[in-house]
Amino acid sequence: IENPVQEFLYEQIKNTVEKFHGKKGYGIVINARRGEILGFVSYEKEQKKFYMKNPLIGDAFEPGSTFKIVTVSAALQEKIVTPFDKFYCGEGQFRFPTITVRDHEPYEWLTVAEIIQHSSNIGICKIAEKLGKQKLYFYARAFGFGNYTGISLPAESRGVLRRIKNWSETSLYCTSFGQEVSATPLQIAQAFSVIANNGLLIAPKIIKKIVASSGRTLYQSKKSVVRKVISPETAKTVKELLLNVTENGTAIRAKIKGWKICAKTGTAQKFDASIGKYSNEKYFASLGGFLPMENSRFVIFIGVDEPEKFYYGGLVCAKAFKKTAQFLIDYYGIPPDEKEPQMLVKK
Repeated sequence: IENPVQEFLYEQIKNTVEKFHGKKGYGIVINARRGEILGFVSYEKEQKKFYMKNPLIGDAFEPGSTFKIVTVSAALQEKIVTPFDKFYCGEGQFRFPTITVRDHEPYEWLTVAEIIQHSSNIGICKIAEKLGKQKLYFYARAFGFGNYTGISLPAESRGVLRRIKNWSETSLYCTSFGQEVSATPLQIAQAFSVIANNGLLIAPKIIKKIVASSGRTLYQSKKSVVRKVISPETAKTVKELLLNVTENGTAIRAKIKGWKICAKTGTAQKFDASIGKYSNEKYFASLGGFLPMENSRFVIFIGVDEPEKFYYGGLVCAKAFKKTAQFLIDYYGIPPDEKEPQMLVKK
């Protein structure tokens, strides 16, 4: 934990929760290259006196559209699609064999790049159809979903990623855009770290060093590569897709002029067990990403549980994300990018 980062991040999460009257807020900053956690905060207005668990590793939510980075990464890695392949998105509504899927805007034909840029549920479902449930499940596991991160803290939840034998006829579609799967804030941040680290899953670390009173180092953390998830070439392409999201997509409010920032928004309807269906009033809003685009150094995740009135991740979480990114730029002296970002469009 880097104290200035921790303190700044806490203020951003606190302000966001209070502004949008959320139930609870989450903020994480990770050194992408080593997996070291620099900021790790949660905030709720009605805080309990004693926490039996750390909410950042104990609370689990359906991630919503942030999970689309897994689906598109898998499809690109398997060479099932290219960023320029087009899919018809039904003008806002499309009937698949077992489910009707809707978008927040009436899109017609979108490329894969535009599907991520505008966060089309219909588009990502069509990509998932080509990918298939076996590969989607394989890559979700590889990204770390449904498993412990291994962080040195107690009471960690592994989230939920059901085995394929327990999937329903709608699971392929729902999973592709982050339903029927749950994850902790740290797991979602770790998934972004895979892209930032050019396809490598790095184990998160909360302790950097333990030093005895004599000054002797008792423990020194080391970078721990868990596995290779996707190729560096695929990761580079996904970075370009996520850059589009901040340059002219759902995370445009997180854009900082002069720096290439990669991000993906999430707006997940919460399942209401009392009525047996997804709520139209309760959401988990989130925004995850990293900077800079090349030689990525820092992963940022912002999440707010049950914000009121406004609930889109690109609106609720963008200010906290942007301010945290700007703080990291200033604190660590990250120079601006020399070249203007190029949109991923076919020439």
